[in-house]
Amino acid sequence: MMRAEHQSDPTCSCHAPTLMSTVGISGHFANYCLFDVESHEEMHECVSGLPMFGFISTQVEALSRHPNAIGR
Repeated sequence: MMRAEHQSDPTCSCHAPTLMSTVGISGHFANYCLFDVESHEEMHECVSGLPMFGFISTQVEALSRHPNAIGR
């Protein structure tokens, strides 16, 4: 669930239409974000546009849909 300040801030990356999901990692000060983008360039724009980008470490990995996934 997004906090109220994120919902009301139009510059927050949470409002980007490409951000599908953000989850916290139990026991760690970390998050995983799932983006739906069309290109590497769009992904770079999303990540480098984050307000804290200069102060965080990021790792980007591509995902693909599993052939046996439910609801494919």
